[in-house]
Amino acid sequence: MTAIDGTILTAADAPAVLARYPKQGGNHGGPGYPGPRLSALLSCGTRSMIDAVFDSIQGR
Repeated sequence: MTAIDGTILTAADAPAVLARYPKQGGNHGGPGYPGPRLSALLSCGTRSMIDAVFDSIQGR
């Protein structure tokens, strides 16, 4: 049996990161940090990660 899970991470505000991952909106209306999205395929029996993919939160 497998499961799919995902989350949005906070990355460093560096030029190389900004080239791939745009900034998210901040809590108070200002620009936030870049936010790569992590999607993972997991094995429920062994609790191991089968595969993982990083992508932009805008899904370019």
